[in-house]
Amino acid sequence: MVGELSEGVLVLRVLKGDKVLSETVYDGRVVGGKVAAEGGILDLHPVATRNGAVLAINTSGATSFLGVNASGQITRLAIEP
Repeated sequence: MVGELSEGVLVLRVLKGDKVLSETVYDGRVVGGKVAAEGGILDLHPVATRNGAVLAINTSGATSFLGVNASGQITRLAIEP
């Protein structure tokens, strides 16, 4: 998995060798379906799992969690307290 963070926008690519399995773009200025004038992705915390990874993406408005499986599929995770 390769992530590029530039000006609050994250481009996440899941690779297998030279082949791109998936590519997703996240703009941290979008919170709850609305675009904020300022903000963006502040930091990213990847955690490796046995079959992929979990990403915690911290924005100025919230923290989002993404799951990445071994085949490169990316899904938004709902974390319950």
